[in-house]
Amino acid sequence: MLKVYLTNNQLAEMKSTILVRTNESEIYRAPNNQVYKIYRGEVFSVDDALYSIEEAVKRQPNVCWTKLPLGSVYIDGEFSGCIYPFHKHHFDIQNISMFPLSIQKDILKQILRNIQELNRNDIYHVDLSFYPGYNQTKPNILVSAIGKVEIIDIDGSSAIYAPRPIRSYEQLVLNQTNNLIKDLMKKALLKRYSVNASGQNIDEILAERGISPEQSASLNYAGLSYGELDEIVDRVMVKK
Repeated sequence: MLKVYLTNNQLAEMKSTILVRTNESEIYRAPNNQVYKIYRGEVFSVDDALYSIEEAVKRQPNVCWTKLPLGSVYIDGEFSGCIYPFHKHHFDIQNISMFPLSIQKDILKQILRNIQELNRNDIYHVDLSFYPGYNQTKPNILVSAIGKVEIIDIDGSSAIYAPRPIRSYEQLVLNQTNNLIKDLMKKALLKRYSVNASGQNIDEILAERGISPEQSASLNYAGLSYGELDEIVDRVMVKK
């Protein structure tokens, strides 16, 4: 596991490299194509945070589609954050509508695949809700210029590294995934079909693609499995 030791003075000299600042952390551009995520305040226990990072390093060999934390950062000898690879030329997932429809569809299917892989390794990302612009924070999914998905913030209070499968966490992640996929499809369809201009609502567009009112409602109420979500993506994200 990587360990980086900095002083407060060294961190202060890195202020110009801050990429993202939230209520809980600051992300600094670092050497070796990495970033340092420095926690702000006592957001969660140090023991839990260190355990998550150690487990991330142990489980990474079994996780192909997501880059987990690489190690920990210490400032003046105290644990202060974690290390991630730097995701160069990546955009917030809220910009999904900038891609052609076929790539948007692939992006949604990658999200489903990546979340399920994390779940199979008993890693539960519990902060996948889609709140673009909320408190100036970023969504926890990025996409590269060529449409490759990266789930981020798999540490701290955003992720649970469980010792075994836990049904309640699996359901929590599935509920969030239902809402996320519906929101992303809505964003893509609103952009593509100028829904506001036509007066057509999102449920009408879904109905044209064979999605029943019951299925559409179940997306809102987190009632679909990953397989059912995948099927709906196949049916909705096509030219009509």
